[in-house]
Amino acid sequence: MRSFFYLFIFIVIHSCTSTRDVQDSSFSTFAQAQQFRLAAPIIKAEDIFFSKKNEIQFLLRLEKSKIHYTLDGSEPTENSPLYHEKVVLFNSAIVKAKAFHPECKPSEITTKEFVKLGKKLKVKNISVTRNPHKNYPGNGVNGLIDRKKGTDNFRTPFWMGFEGGDLETIIEFEKEESVSKVTASLLSDPNAWIFMPKTMMVLGSKDGGTYEILNTLESAPTPEGTSTSLRFLTAEFPNANFKFIKVLLKSFPEIPKWHPGKGSPPWLFIDEIIVE
Repeated sequence: MRSFFYLFIFIVIHSCTSTRDVQDSSFSTFAQAQQFRLAAPIIKAEDIFFSKKNEIQFLLRLEKSKIHYTLDGSEPTENSPLYHEKVVLFNSAIVKAKAFHPECKPSEITTKEFVKLGKKLKVKNISVTRNPHKNYPGNGVNGLIDRKKGTDNFRTPFWMGFEGGDLETIIEFEKEESVSKVTASLLSDPNAWIFMPKTMMVLGSKDGGTYEILNTLESAPTPEGTSTSLRFLTAEFPNANFKFIKVLLKSFPEIPKWHPGKGSPPWLFIDEIIVE
């Protein structure tokens, strides 16, 4: 009986070892044929907005994998800078990262934009032409100039949400200020029916009555398969003095045809307007 028991144990162990060898062989075969795609690296930082410098890290735990990155919005390749421990940003940047492995397909590209803040101008008053939806009030209209960034979760309290239509914001400074750039901080989340505006127009005025157009930006329609992302629209123009800045965000009339909500008005979510 004891001999039979030992024979049984030997057969089980041998069978498991053989199975593992087959599995390892199969994995190696698939890996060598690059059948597996790497997970995209995670871009980690203390904050999106920064005043002096910002340290960022790329996270991906897989032996032999390498992460290459760019800071100018271009697509990373294996010829791009190789990530080691950390990257320090001293200026605004569109950071893109991509992972590579000798036995796997390269990962998708991870993108995150970081914004360096300039001098904060003293604001006397800020107003919007319409109220946000009752479920997404943000921190009130003054929350648009508090320089606090929302996350990619539209339910977090920094976001103001508007269902369809346009949004006009007027910022009045305590005195005339030298201005050359305006940035709107927005959210794109097609799964939640939240889309980028079609147009951003920035206007300036010295008296609050007569405005001149400083710059106009156009956004392309959101393509199918777009994932949730924090987005920025930055309008730059020749430096000039103004006491009032008007920011007009015009939404697309309806959600794209590829989306389940096609024909419905898109949502607009904004958490900050930065004037510099």
